Amino acid sequence: MSLTFWEAFGGLSGLAQALFFLALFTAFAFEFINGFHDTANAVTTVIYTKTLRPTPAVFFSGFMNFLGVLVGGTTVAFSIVNLLPVDLRKPQSVREVHDSARSLQAFLDQKESDQESTQDKSAKIQKIHAELSLIASVLDGKQTLSEVAPADRWAVRQSIYRVQKGLAGLELSKDAVKTIAPARDSFKHAIEYVPLWVVIGVALALGIGTTIGYKRIVATIAEKIGKTHLTYAQGAAAESVAALTIGLTDMFHAPVSTTQVLSSGIAGTMWAKNSGVQIGTIRKILIAWALTLPMAILLGGCLFFLGVMAFDGVKLH
Repeated sequence: MSLTFWEAFGGLSGLAQALFFLALFTAFAFEFINGFHDTANAVTTVIYTKTLRPTPAVFFSGFMNFLGVLVGGTTVAFSIVNLLPVDLRKPQSVREVHDSARSLQAFLDQKESDQESTQDKSAKIQKIHAELSLIASVLDGKQTLSEVAPADRWAVRQSIYRVQKGLAGLELSKDAVKTIAPARDSFKHAIEYVPLWVVIGVALALGIGTTIGYKRIVATIAEKIGKTHLTYAQGAAAESVAALTIGLTDMFHAPVSTTQVLSSGIAGTMWAKNSGVQIGTIRKILIAWALTLPMAILLGGCLFFLGVMAFDGVKLH
């Protein structure tokens, strides 16, 4: 039996518990804000064209958000899950992770002895092998995470991430990829598990945010991009383009803004209809997009620096 959430949480210091709740609050607050910005895009056209009334449109949007995360759209959910120590989540079997590490070690030993292995590839294999040795040694003889020291749990988690990244960087044949697939899946499930309460929390935060802030987004997207009112056909075309584009980018794990995609689609429909676009709004959108990345990098770096300065050397377990 693995550690329960409250057992693992109780093992943290008071400061660590406070930081945990602060991080969780921040993450859910982000999803709430995202609800009345990006997520509201999904209901903009149907509300503005009066295809649906606001209440059922927002409810349907929230339900689809929940369903999307539940059936595998976990990109947003992992932004919250990855804040948690590995022992605060339901882990893969300790024994299964241990056996997977040993299996990968045997596979890498064979690859390293391969006559075609270059010096650079051998160096990469040795680094991965060292991480696997750490994982196996820490989990050797253990049945539950309660038998593993908190600091060692964190070390195992970090090693799993490094192993996954290292394996992805090796040039392996299709047969080799298939051979190690079960072990890699075991590692993936050990660090990428979405608790149901996280799924529900994300869906609620997005839905509540959409409910509160959708009106401003509806007015901006539907009235301030083009010079004429948005029609049914334009709304359907823009939403179809947005859905297709976001779906394709998700397949290739490419970051994309839903606001950018939808507003561009609407601008395209206005151009096709020869109704024109409002240059002032387009200019503001472009400026916001240009400033978002550097400002987010700067603020994120500053907050991280301040956090390191404030808590460097502080024992959290």
